[in-house]
Amino acid sequence: MLTENGSGKYLSRDWQRKRAEAMVDRTRFSDSELAWLEIGENDGTGKLRKETYEVETQPVVSRRRHDVRERPECGGRD
Repeated sequence: MLTENGSGKYLSRDWQRKRAEAMVDRTRFSDSELAWLEIGENDGTGKLRKETYEVETQPVVSRRRHDVRERPECGGRD
């Protein structure tokens, strides 16, 4: 049986709605609410972190970091 203490909260529409709101703006929630919603300290700050979109590659010669948004299938450069 799923309970609020277990994984039942993930099925709750209220939890999902509040978590989505907190991911946009965490300032509307208390620390205890953010913990219950499992919002990390860098989530919901409204700041774009470039590292989020970077992936590490494994080329033959050396390693480089590429921004995945620049891929052609994402509308970026060829």
